[in-house]
Amino acid sequence: VATRLADAMRRGALVTGSVDFMTLDWFELADQPVDELRAHFGIVSKSADALAAGSVSPWEPGGISEFQLAQGQAHADARGDSYDPFSSG
Repeated sequence: VATRLADAMRRGALVTGSVDFMTLDWFELADQPVDELRAHFGIVSKSADALAAGSVSPWEPGGISEFQLAQGQAHADARGDSYDPFSSG
């Protein structure tokens, strides 16, 4: 876990500018390709060490928590949208 956390902190420190990702409306960005958003925000790839330590993407089992899943569903419901947590669009 320490390797994965350290890598997440490294990646966050390298983000372009000052971005509070908790304030973004991700539904407004959902139609944009992930690679374009990564380039826009300057998000670098996970390190080989983090991947070897078991770091997964949001689209893999364990990639989002039950809380995150429930929050995404609640937000989509409030907007009257359908919700597929494992789809980028």
